[in-house]
Amino acid sequence: MTEPKIALFYGDPYRCEQALAAREGEIAPDERIVRFGDELDIKALSMEMTSTSLFSSRRHFLIRHVERVRPIKTIYPLVEGSLPAGTYLTMLASDGKGLDGLIGRVKKVEGRVAGLPRPRGQALVQSVEELLREEGIQLPRTAVARLLEQGNGDLLFLREEVRKIAAYAGEETPSPTVVTTIGYTGGEESIYPFLDAFGRRNLANALAALERLYVDPNRLFPALLHHITRLTEVRILRDDGFSPRRIAAALETPEWLVRRLATQAKNYTQKELAAALSLGIELDRGIKRGGVRPADAVLKLVLAATSRPRR
Repeated sequence: MTEPKIALFYGDPYRCEQALAAREGEIAPDERIVRFGDELDIKALSMEMTSTSLFSSRRHFLIRHVERVRPIKTIYPLVEGSLPAGTYLTMLASDGKGLDGLIGRVKKVEGRVAGLPRPRGQALVQSVEELLREEGIQLPRTAVARLLEQGNGDLLFLREEVRKIAAYAGEETPSPTVVTTIGYTGGEESIYPFLDAFGRRNLANALAALERLYVDPNRLFPALLHHITRLTEVRILRDDGFSPRRIAAALETPEWLVRRLATQAKNYTQKELAAALSLGIELDRGIKRGGVRPADAVLKLVLAATSRPRR
């Protein structure tokens, strides 16, 4: 099926990202140009879209949070104008409120409009089961129920949790206890007090939280390494001037989680996080070769990363 020049997807963020990925797979652009609704320079974008690129034969312009364009009618000329060959425009919105005029204009130019509501009930269960299949893991029904309870219907958050479960559980079938342990709402058994203390660079609290954990170090180490990877990504993007909202879009992670990570990442420099990540990878290799005990690797990584340089 030939992709239309213009598309508008609104509703559940995860489903919108899926629709965007499918559209890009069909377009196969050489270049993607991303803009945000509340930072949009309509005149400059219009000139860029209608000009012919010297370097790209297929360009995809993406406007995230188009609902934040004020007033919304200023974007209508972008939709109603003629786009050069090989140029595509996709707009994403959190919901369709206030977008009736834009929706009508996209349909008028034979563009694609898709309202993608957040799945509920059995549809939500099926979406989570699909996420689990993508990671190649199976959960007992009681564990799936626990995961759904923690996710509160947020599929982007649930996808992140499923990835953590996959890293944490390894080749074993994760139990409801595992879901509780890795979750933000897991209570006293959660590993997050430990990870939060690590992120705050509070060695004493990290060690105290570690002492209270009755968790297999073979599972704890990958979770810690995953956390350091996320902190590094967020720190780099923040230093490059990305807002939490833009980071959330780039990493396909809930904005509230990005803000939490950004607060923690401030306690480290890029160089320190890169060093911690490098050490973590080295220790991971040592564990896999059988030369390093996972419990020792966790402790060494915590001590090395959270220790502050002497002045």
